[in-house]
Amino acid sequence: MDPFKQLTHGGVLDVAEILFHTRFGYMFPLLAENPDWLLPPGATTQGALLALGTAMATDDLTQANDSTIPAIFTYLGQFIDHNITAQTDREIGISRIATPDGNVMDLTPLPADEVAHKLINGRRPQLDLEQVYGDGPALGTGVNLGETEADILYNMQKELKVVPVPPGFDVPRQADGTAIIADMRNNENLNVSQLQCAFLLFHNNIAQALPGALSSDERYIKARRLARWAYQYVVVNDYLRTVCDPVVVDDVLDNGNRYYAPNSDTAFLPLEFSVAAFRFGHSMIRPAYNLNPTHTGATALPLSQALAVGSLLDASGKLKPEFIVQWHNFAQFAMHPAPQMARRIDPLISQALGKLPVFLPGSQTLLGPLLQQLAQRNLLRGFLLSIPTGQAVAEAMDIRPLSPANLTDGISPAIKSALVAGEFQSATPLWYYILQEARFQQSGNRLGSVGSRIVAETLIGLVRKDRTSYLNNLSDPAVTANGISVASGHVIATIAELLAFAGVPV
Repeated sequence: MDPFKQLTHGGVLDVAEILFHTRFGYMFPLLAENPDWLLPPGATTQGALLALGTAMATDDLTQANDSTIPAIFTYLGQFIDHNITAQTDREIGISRIATPDGNVMDLTPLPADEVAHKLINGRRPQLDLEQVYGDGPALGTGVNLGETEADILYNMQKELKVVPVPPGFDVPRQADGTAIIADMRNNENLNVSQLQCAFLLFHNNIAQALPGALSSDERYIKARRLARWAYQYVVVNDYLRTVCDPVVVDDVLDNGNRYYAPNSDTAFLPLEFSVAAFRFGHSMIRPAYNLNPTHTGATALPLSQALAVGSLLDASGKLKPEFIVQWHNFAQFAMHPAPQMARRIDPLISQALGKLPVFLPGSQTLLGPLLQQLAQRNLLRGFLLSIPTGQAVAEAMDIRPLSPANLTDGISPAIKSALVAGEFQSATPLWYYILQEARFQQSGNRLGSVGSRIVAETLIGLVRKDRTSYLNNLSDPAVTANGISVASGHVIATIAELLAFAGVPV
């Protein structure tokens, strides 16, 4: 089955996603262990969550819902998520929320200690671009042997394989269109697939700019380090300052983390981040995008059409040239008009995300409606995995929680009805709370107080924890006050600068 048939986070396990076995945990474990700070168990809560998820999907296509966040940050966020987490949105083990045919089942919230012990992350909690590099090439052998992932992803010069598709590039593909990349989730939609391709090119261009006397092994190692540092710098200084309150980002950088402390020998990824806060990006997804001059305005591709088999690929399984992304439509570049903006961060998601065509593995059979409804899945998983309420987390942070009036300000009657039915005005699912906090405090143009703190502390904390990160190598001449120097005259500080150096169509 072509992976383009599965939209964002299809909900079905792909064993190829599980590269590591690391831990999830709670940023606020005492809250997760206390029933007073959790959603109450029972059918009433579960029914209200389902109703809330249904009400959050909207078909409003107007520009009035645009934020001030360029659309590139929606997909950079997805790219980051795939780097550091796997399995919290998959139907496996204790995170299962549906029956085998994809319909809702009765859920009982799990004890926090059981979740922390049994829920395994298939990724390392490091911003290390493993979704680009996989296991890396066969270093020290001189040549690849033709039998490993290294030979699939890398050429004989130990550069990452890409495929020219004038006027741009695509990731390599098998004859049936299946992408040949280290993380198949980065083929879930066209935008993140093209971003994956940009990072492959980014590494290769860094490698080609290094001194010619270097061996292929040395060139690969140095290019990977510079690419990782540039990526980390962009995440901390461009992405976080755009989607979070910059004051919170500055506080975390200047004064350290207050709540997330990955100081043990084995860092964990907080569930408040993975299951709730970092899913804010789902509300940013537009129902349609301008890709290039061929696909603009009314001809832009809704996600539900763009990912259907045959609409993107030709008969040989290659991406059609008319679907190559020109990135000025997503990121801000000099001498180009303003890009498309992401949707506002608020309690609404595109209606297409309420009708995801999720199939049984290896078949054309659609799974039941629960797994096709992204908002319902997010809410039920938070309920199952004992994620503390928004009010509990706010109070733990010494932040005044949103009032019941704040939580219903500006929302639709259907959303308000679901909140009332579940008594969520005083005990609110953390994911919904963070979305409404962003809408109420920041007009949907960035995360609010609680959301900014969880997201900034987690991502900066992971970079700080990594001894090989740029933050722990500030004395290296490649780490400058203005970004990462990846080649002579090329300092990378923003995602737009990274894309430009990668040589993708702007």
